[in-house]
Amino acid sequence: ESSVRRYAERLQILHGIDQAIVAARSPQAIAEATLRRTSRLISCRQASVILFNWDRDTFTVLAELPQGNMGAYDTSSLPLSWYWPAEALKQG
Repeated sequence: ESSVRRYAERLQILHGIDQAIVAARSPQAIAEATLRRTSRLISCRQASVILFNWDRDTFTVLAELPQGNMGAYDTSSLPLSWYWPAEALKQG
């Protein structure tokens, strides 16, 4: 019964994420909704959704938990050199 309940909760979370996407919300709103919902499934101290633009060597923090954890970043693009794991991510 516990596994069925957990499975149903996962489906409900995925449905909520789908609704945020279908509602044509901004990327930030979708990222925030996704983090809020997945944080109920995955135990973690912090999480973030970061959009990388490899062509322009920039990144944008779309959402984070807890809020303010990444500093005073807003939704503007920042230099990729400010994000230390970027090179490892670029290499795959």
